[in-house]
Amino acid sequence: MEVASSVCVFGLGAVGLAVIQGAKMAGASRIIAVDINPEKFVVAKELGATDCVDSSKLDKPVQQHIVEMTTWGGEICSNSSALFDHFYDELGRLILSFYFAS
Repeated sequence: MEVASSVCVFGLGAVGLAVIQGAKMAGASRIIAVDINPEKFVVAKELGATDCVDSSKLDKPVQQHIVEMTTWGGEICSNSSALFDHFYDELGRLILSFYFAS
């Protein structure tokens, strides 16, 4: 990871929180924490998250929302979430592809 990278962390359990800490220590400029439990956002912010997203409240795919927040999306993404429906389409294909903001 380069200094000033943007990082997206999906899932704010022990692994996700450790990723946030590591990203902060490495000098990430933006750390986006994503979870469906907003109670986890307090700790995520304390550990270095700059933004928090409750993906269960979005009216669009979380990937698209993050691209709109950042223009290009996260340069580094970590998934320790058990919610695989955010990452796979109805045919089982991985959809961590980029959405471009218009």
